[in-house]
Amino acid sequence: MEVLLVDDDLEAQSIVNTTLRNAGFNVIAVNDGLSGLDAAMSEKPELILADFRLLGIDIVDFVRRVRDKAYLAETPIILLVRREENYDSLFMQSVGISAIVNKPIDPTALSSEVTKHMPIVQTSALPVDSPAEDLPPEKASQVEDPEVTRKIISALQTDDLLKKNILEVIERISWEVLPEVLEAALPKETIKTLVESVVWETVPALAEIEIKKEIKRLQSESTEV
Repeated sequence: MEVLLVDDDLEAQSIVNTTLRNAGFNVIAVNDGLSGLDAAMSEKPELILADFRLLGIDIVDFVRRVRDKAYLAETPIILLVRREENYDSLFMQSVGISAIVNKPIDPTALSSEVTKHMPIVQTSALPVDSPAEDLPPEKASQVEDPEVTRKIISALQTDDLLKKNILEVIERISWEVLPEVLEAALPKETIKTLVESVVWETVPALAEIEIKKEIKRLQSESTEV
């Protein structure tokens, strides 16, 4: 995943490069705002870090021109700001800033914000076999039935053991997909807490897939008996 850094501060460039490259990111660094716009449009980074005081262009204009491009409209932009600088954080959020990191940059804070705002890997992009494709038509329709899905979600909300099992699957996948990023950014227990807090919003499809696989397994065992 690529991160674009727009900042002429050599110390900031060094910290960002070291911290994010060690975490598995590819960092593209430019010194001024106009070069930053060119790089954003040509490289299409997953995230942008920009200094509050850009050379050659006002930060607000920079953000608005980035947001004007449809393919960059949702790209997170993290602002790098010195503590003594005056700025309106609410206004910055309103024009499209996703988060703010203070200078001098703390590597831990930087890693945390980058990881938090980096786009999540979509489960639909992962190769998953349909659990219903090998079932007889009447069984397949039962698995795909909206009422079955509703009961699955209801069970996930009330059955603590089932929910624990699903969370363990998701946590394992998280460590397999982004191990270096996660380990560099946060302790394992913190990752587990974050997974539990957002799992039903970010990966409900994965939970449903696991339940459907279990349905298929039970149906297969029943047929063998």
